Amino acid sequence: MTEATKSRSLSAMEQETIVLLTVWDMIDDMVNHALFDRLDGEHGTELKFKDDTHARLFNILLTDFLSQPKAWNRRPFEFERPDKGQNLEEVT
Repeated sequence: MTEATKSRSLSAMEQETIVLLTVWDMIDDMVNHALFDRLDGEHGTELKFKDDTHARLFNILLTDFLSQPKAWNRRPFEFERPDKGQNLEEVT
């Protein structure tokens, strides 16, 4: 976490945005077109791994993506908890 974000608490919407962007980046890494060969057929498109190494890398990334985050300081992320009355629509 940067010094700027340590000096103030992030809103619930900012926290949600950071988590969603992180998830989006993880999915983007997993579905990297360099890992796959695209086979066009009469019933659509089929993706196959280029080799066993690419399949293993995909499985490692998928396992990491699906694993539950571990808490370091009693929370899985370094975010302060937003106020209970604050909902995601509020922007501060």
